Amino acid sequence: MNKPTPQQDAELIKRAHAGDAEAVRALVDGNLDRIVGFAYRILGDSAAAEDVAQETFLRLWRQAGHWRADAPVSSWLHKVAHNLCIDRVRKTAPVALDDVPEPADRADSPVRVRR
Repeated sequence: MNKPTPQQDAELIKRAHAGDAEAVRALVDGNLDRIVGFAYRILGDSAAAEDVAQETFLRLWRQAGHWRADAPVSSWLHKVAHNLCIDRVRKTAPVALDDVPEPADRADSPVRVRR
């Protein structure tokens, strides 16, 4: 299957924005697997990758009325997905070891142990 031109993408987006379910299906079918795979490679979590892909397409639908045929939609989708992944990674940034409290030692103290 040939990669759509930016003009073909723009036409699909225009039709999708007008409520054409077939155009929506074509956009999703042509891009979903790549966006999920891309997000998975960054996040390492399939559920999070699917969430990112869903949000990416929601943003496309919100922008559909303003879409310009400057570049392929796949480039825009990947950029949005990348930014969403980076946001998720930042939110789950590791905590510094010094900020983690020392766990309580549940073992008996040598002082309390009797022979």
